[in-house]
Parts: sequence; C-alpha cells; structure tokens
Amino acid sequence: MLIHAPAYLPVLPPEPFLGRGALLEQLNQTLAPERAVQLSGATGHGSHALAAIIAQRYLTIGGKVLWATEGTPDDWLVALRAGYQAPESDLATLLAQHAPLIVLDGIPAAVAAPFVSVQLAGRAPLIHLTPQREAGPWANLTVPPLDQAASTALLQAVAPSITTEEATALAEKLGGNPIWLRFAGAQIASGATSAGQLLALLAAVSASTEHLAKRLATEAFRPLERREQGLLTVFRASFTRRPRLRLSAALLGQSLGSLPNEPLHCVAPWW
Repeated sequence: MLIHAPAYLPVLPPEPFLGRGALLEQLNQTLAPERAVQLSGATGHGSHALAAIIAQRYLTIGGKVLWATEGTPDDWLVALRAGYQAPESDLATLLAQHAPLIVLDGIPAAVAAPFVSVQLAGRAPLIHLTPQREAGPWANLTVPPLDQAASTALLQAVAPSITTEEATALAEKLGGNPIWLRFAGAQIASGATSAGQLLALLAAVSASTEHLAKRLATEAFRPLERREQGLLTVFRASFTRRPRLRLSAALLGQSLGSLPNEPLHCVAPWW
C-alpha cells in the first residue's frame, strides 16, 4: 500500500528516541541524492525507528511512502499504480514522476538488489532494512548499540525514579540495546520491580547480553495471567511478523514452530 500520511505508517518511533541524532542525519543526507541505503542492525537497535522517522519527514513535505514487508517488484508496481491512480503507468515512469520513498523491510537481498540496480536506478530514495549487512548496489549504514551516556539517559527518561548510578549499571549489563533498556525502565517505572532487583537478577545469569535480555523479558512475563502469556508484547520498535515471532519465542522460552499462527497483540500495561 502506498502511504499518504504518517498515521498510516506501520511504524511508530518510540519516545524518547535518544542517541541516534547523528546517525539519523547521516541517513537523511545519504538518501538526499535519491540513493539506496541498506540500514542494518540487531533487533531492537532502532533501524526500523530510523526509517520511520525519515518516512514521517518525507510525508510531511508532501511525498509518499511505499513500505513493503513482502512481495516482488510486480506487487509494488500494483501498489504504486493504485496509490497514484495511474493504472497504465510502468514502474520506471511512476518512480521518475513521483519519487516515493521506498522502504524494503526484510526483503531478501536477492530480490532487493536487482530492483535497486535495474528498476529503481536512482529514480527515488530507498531504504533496505535487514538484520545483517549485505553487499549490494546501496550505501551501507549499521545501527550500533547505544553508547553508555545515551543508554543511561534512556533508562532515566523511561524510569525517572532511577538514580544515575543504577541506570549506569543497568545500561552496562544490557549492552546498549534500546528495546531491553526500555523494557527494564518500564518495569521499574510500573513498580513491578526495582533497579536493585533487576541488577541482582542479571548478575545471576550468563554474561551473554542475549541471555541477560531473555532472562529479563521472561521475568517480566512471569506475573502475567496464563492466557496472556501466549501473546506478544510489541515495543513500537518491532513491526514485521518475523521479529515479533522471534521476540515472542525469546520471551516465552519456546521454539518458533510452537507459537500460534494468528496475529499477535500488545499485552504489556506497563509499556
């Protein structure tokens, strides 16, 4: 679907969005000459949020956004024709005339690369979102973990009662991943736990950041009613079905194959 207004984006950037100002401007400047950019980063680091902010800016100046999580160039052509009410136009003409921002969200590089090289061909800006950096006809930007200062500031913004010392210690444990920082801050802000209790919990498990994050999430889900435990917490940073399922599996300690196929919804009152 061709998006005409920010309210219809599949992504709502989390607030506050800290520590990404320089990277956001770098992304914006790289896209300015209608180039393609591959934006990669681990789940939760904020690549989707960065793309959403760029899309919001694009829409507010009168542009349109095609945000594709599946399909092929033929499918995207159908969406563009419908959105621009031009049923007979070819893809090259639509791109050249309207220059929509195109976001390919999780589209395999084998599909995205020839589209960028042959059909896009510099006619419109494009962001390719992918977990891992891949070679192709695009500029590459990687979203790193938040630095210590930004991680501490984020925790204190989400949980104002936390001290700087507590926030610094938690930030170090959680490896600069914004999702897990927000998760921890939300638990503290809700009164479900304290910074000291979380630090004690995290100190008792493996030093692996991934294991710490999974333990943190699992403990947060433990008090929920049984009927709620099969649902997914949506953090405003995970929008496509694939990361939601991966995250749900991590939270519930289950394999992907054991999860339900129906859509998953937010169940976190403390978020």
